[in-house]
Amino acid sequence: MKNLLLPRDCDQMIDRINKINPCAKPAFGRLTVGAMLFHCNRVSEAILTGSSEKKPTIRQKFLRILVLNLMQKLPKGRHSSSRFFSQEENLSFVYEKQKLIETIKQFPLNNKVLGGKHPLFGKMNTGQWGRFAWIHLDHHLRQFGV
Repeated sequence: MKNLLLPRDCDQMIDRINKINPCAKPAFGRLTVGAMLFHCNRVSEAILTGSSEKKPTIRQKFLRILVLNLMQKLPKGRHSSSRFFSQEENLSFVYEKQKLIETIKQFPLNNKVLGGKHPLFGKMNTGQWGRFAWIHLDHHLRQFGV
């Protein structure tokens, strides 16, 4: 299974990010390409810096197993927390794209335990966060045809 903590998978994801067209229209959803890059930056940064000691519920454990181990793609139309989105219309495509590449490069270089509590899956371990990061980015890159 693909995981952003693995250098090969990280490099493949960066190759895909480099193919993003600033004029691309989403195949699904309402994000602009700049807003998608902003969103992916915020989520990736949160994964690399988050921490939490709360125990997951049974529902969160079940969903985590389902999505991270059995599903190959996230469902279209799934909404996430508004704190990971920008209300600004004129986001810099070049800036957000370069920032995302630099953030993604940090995953395989990471030498600390990734923690934090996902709002749907609960507390996850480092490997699960690397897997989720890959699934999440893959979802949004497919949204824009890469």
